[in-house]
Amino acid sequence: MKALENARGRSILKEGNPYSLNDLKAERERLDLILKTKGYYYFNPDYLMAYADSTVGNRKVRVYLNLKKETPVDAKTAYRINKITVFPNYSLNSNSLDTSVAGAVNFKGVYIKDSLNEYKPSLFARSIIYKPKSLYNSRTQNASLNRLISLGAFKFVKNRFEKAEADTNKLDVYYYLTPAPKKSLQGQVDGFTKDNNYLGTQVSINWKNRNAFRGAEQLAVKTFAGYETSFGDSLRGNNNIR
Repeated sequence: MKALENARGRSILKEGNPYSLNDLKAERERLDLILKTKGYYYFNPDYLMAYADSTVGNRKVRVYLNLKKETPVDAKTAYRINKITVFPNYSLNSNSLDTSVAGAVNFKGVYIKDSLNEYKPSLFARSIIYKPKSLYNSRTQNASLNRLISLGAFKFVKNRFEKAEADTNKLDVYYYLTPAPKKSLQGQVDGFTKDNNYLGTQVSINWKNRNAFRGAEQLAVKTFAGYETSFGDSLRGNNNIR
């Protein structure tokens, strides 16, 4: 695999270093991460075999890293993104994962199946930073997941990849988003005393809309009222209202 040959420059295994099984494992993990950014979705570190030749003498060992003969074809194939579909109204109580695009809106290469019409299609096209025909890259995939999670409008976010067709190098991607409650209301009552002989109470109410304008905008309204009075003789009757 040419991608492995190009990854030699930053190897953890350096000439002159002590032989270390942990370094061999770390090198396999490093190569796996590199391949995951170059389209090799089905690759994993277990497909790499380390061979140690201790016959060179002088207490030295020569190490070879090669692909196992039984490595499947899928693991040696670089995949490209075929179709991206988003289900923003997914319920955790669903018995199966929907994959149909019937009724979905295609916005800049991303299919959005928003049956409740709760979100603008541009929200997902902006959050998912790779497009159809692009090479699979684990970094852009993780970045897209982080963007969807950080919107604050969804309680759970998960994705699934599957081969688009048999004997092809294309992947279909599905995002299943479980909305958080759109609106929330919180109230709090506090009582307090101060060193200057004041005591009082405060009531606060916080209201939040997590999808105010269908673009996962966070709209929060906070209000509070407080009253405090003094129980010291010199300040008696000096009440404060906020």
